[in-house]
Amino acid sequence: MKDYECNYTTTSPHYQQANEQVERSVQTVKDLMTKSKDINKALLSYGNTPFDTIKLSLAQMMMGRRLKTTLLTTTKLLKAQAQENVKDKLTQVKLTQKKEL
Repeated sequence: MKDYECNYTTTSPHYQQANEQVERSVQTVKDLMTKSKDINKALLSYGNTPFDTIKLSLAQMMMGRRLKTTLLTTTKLLKAQAQENVKDKLTQVKLTQKKEL
């Protein structure tokens, strides 16, 4: 875990407010499952959708490129690009959010 700079924190399973981010992710995936006819396409499009704050999608952060979908996409967007400073962008967003509170 230390090699990947992950922090392991345990929370109470009976107190959902302690882990808001995970609860929100679970709620989003449940909504996708109930609203979509094809769960695989729904999850693929969710993984390709960039976040407003850092302008990167989950696929771009993990694999460095967008994933192929049934939508037409230029080959330039499908090529792998080195995404640098993702961690810095996320920490900057967190600091901005703290200042707003």
